Amino acid sequence: MRFSKSSKLLILITLFLTSHSFAQNIKEVERRRLIRDYKVQDVTAEEINNFPEIHLDEQSVLERIDKRTGVYEDPYYTLQDEARFSLGYALSQDYQNPTKVQSIYGSYMNKMDDSYQDMWWAIQFKRTVAQFNAIHDAPETGGRGTNQQGITMMGLGVAHNFWTLNDLFKSSRVFETVAVYLNYNFHVDSTDEQSYQGFGYTADYSLVYRSTKRWFYGGKFSYNWAQVERAAEEGESDSDTSLVFGWTTLAFELGFYF
Repeated sequence: MRFSKSSKLLILITLFLTSHSFAQNIKEVERRRLIRDYKVQDVTAEEINNFPEIHLDEQSVLERIDKRTGVYEDPYYTLQDEARFSLGYALSQDYQNPTKVQSIYGSYMNKMDDSYQDMWWAIQFKRTVAQFNAIHDAPETGGRGTNQQGITMMGLGVAHNFWTLNDLFKSSRVFETVAVYLNYNFHVDSTDEQSYQGFGYTADYSLVYRSTKRWFYGGKFSYNWAQVERAAEEGESDSDTSLVFGWTTLAFELGFYF
């Protein structure tokens, strides 16, 4: 059987489209298999290079690309991280008097089981020393004014890592974290030595650079809110025995993954 040139061209186009579609179907099956049987500890460099739409989601691979081959060299898949610990020192966002609020803190985060969205459980311990009028907005401060006040916070929360600004910095090592903690607060009023306790929360936004596979450093913006109370004495109202604090800080943070 003889074929015309147009028939041969049509056959070749059909065969090309069929083979391309078949290859795409194979890749789609493999892609779905990877999602279904997702075990980050088993991710290989070959899978990272073959299926970037899965493994490079949110730019989750560290290390550089070979410009000649376009292949990731010795990639480290960050979703293999299991836990992280960090320490930080924070100051008031008021550049004219940054030391009117000072905090030191430590936080520990643990990856949620089967989390494909980089979600973490988190705990924090924070100690804040501040001028009373820097964290309390009431016009009547009971003579406390600029007296130094101390608040100790222990919190439990959730956190999420994401990579919105890495294109701006042109680096997959730049990432962001948001975290929200529910805190229990302990406060001793330095004016009258009265002890207060109560609940509050912390909301954090961090911009971080991951310098190695383990270490990272960066800055953090935090808003803190706390309502604390003490036992009432005779003749006192609720307003006499409770305090509400709110303040923001900017921090430098250093930590590591393990």
